[in-house]
Amino acid sequence: MTSEPAAGLLTLRSAAGKWVVAAAVLGSGPEITCADLTEDFAEETFTGQIRSLAMLGEMERDAIARALEHSGGHQQRAADQLGISKRTLQRKIKSYGLVTERAVMVAR
Repeated sequence: MTSEPAAGLLTLRSAAGKWVVAAAVLGSGPEITCADLTEDFAEETFTGQIRSLAMLGEMERDAIARALEHSGGHQQRAADQLGISKRTLQRKIKSYGLVTERAVMVAR
């Protein structure tokens, strides 16, 4: 194992450090409080978190759609592939408004 932090962690530390320094310089007392943080900090932080949550939902929806397509619409197989229960998959299908049709093969 290396002792170097991951590049993403360095970026996070740099961004957080910028806000901490600003709060320390502009702060009114010996401790940094929420009131010392700038509006930009709150806006940037919360906007980024909301954007991440929106992307997470899209990623989950896409994963469910792919699993259903891969399984030919068979919900139990799709649920097994996703590592969730069939009932959880059914609730997510309903919540995302996905339409499923099970492919039926007829032997001749």
